[in-house]
Amino acid sequence: MSSELSANHERADESADDWYLEEPFVTELRATLKKFYISKQEFEFGSDMKYRWLANSLMLRIQSLEPEISNDWGLTLLCNKPTFFYWALSAQAKRPDSCPRIVFADIYKAWFRCHNFRPDISYGGFFAIPFRITSTGPQTIPELLQAHAHMYDRAASRMNSIRSGEVDSIICRFKRWRRYNLLPLCQAIIVLYDEYLPHPPRESDGTYSLDKDIERRTAVIILTGHVSGLSSPIDFDTIRSSSLPLARDDVEAIDPANLIRVPLKTAIQFIAKLQQREEAAKWEIVDIEKPEEPRGRILWEDVDNAEDYVEYILDKPNESSTKQRELKYVLDGMEAEKRGEVFLGNDEEFPVCPGFHWPGSWV
Repeated sequence: MSSELSANHERADESADDWYLEEPFVTELRATLKKFYISKQEFEFGSDMKYRWLANSLMLRIQSLEPEISNDWGLTLLCNKPTFFYWALSAQAKRPDSCPRIVFADIYKAWFRCHNFRPDISYGGFFAIPFRITSTGPQTIPELLQAHAHMYDRAASRMNSIRSGEVDSIICRFKRWRRYNLLPLCQAIIVLYDEYLPHPPRESDGTYSLDKDIERRTAVIILTGHVSGLSSPIDFDTIRSSSLPLARDDVEAIDPANLIRVPLKTAIQFIAKLQQREEAAKWEIVDIEKPEEPRGRILWEDVDNAEDYVEYILDKPNESSTKQRELKYVLDGMEAEKRGEVFLGNDEEFPVCPGFHWPGSWV
């Protein structure tokens, strides 16, 4: 153990109040705490998304042409996502109620890559919320558009009632619940995944190549005709060169300009760019949140970003066992790195290391 790190570690275990303010150590510690927070958040996020996309009991279902979100917890799942991902019956595995998990792994990796592996995962942010279409749900694209419009309108109406204070909701228990937003994009554009493909062959090392697999999968992107709230209309001009045959017999009544089949990777990239466009336009127009008033100490319930997490941990770190435990974990990792070792941790509460949350191991 390096002498500098050991000294600071010992002072963390004792009760000195200002050890963490000393330079240059505090700068390195702050950076490492930020990395730890991000890694922990990604682990929790990846695990939650995994079950939302893979578990039949948790994946939302479309069982009629007038689907409903049964509760407000379900409503939060729709928030801060640029599109809805509809999993057609024809794309589900032959065994009952099964959606191939490698599809989620493909999407997860491609979406992270679209955001330089640092997407905004706060408040439910992700590429899409999945809906598994059942045998009693919409089977054609016109029926899907009808079901989507009904569900979005009902969700938007409920969200507006919550925001206006007309109804009480469990959502309002979140300290910053107003950051849960139903995005205009998810009313304007949807994705239909309608072709079943078995798992690909494994690579020589026994794993699947997600980069190869996503290239062979396709999806239909559909414009609903709703453009309210968008900075500008949507068209497919930038991805027409990647278009594939629709191979569907239910599109005669739909304007060809409003739908396109493309590789799944292209669909993810296209929608990610649309979301980035809309976010840039939003911030150019107005800052939607008023500047927060100066506040005192940061409490755990206030923490929703890496900077606040660092301030929370370093403000009187010995006042709680939680702070002490997390700080010790980070310090142990810093010591291991100084020794040239890979730190995997020995605390079951923090099974966090770079790449641990990656979905490739789940398929």
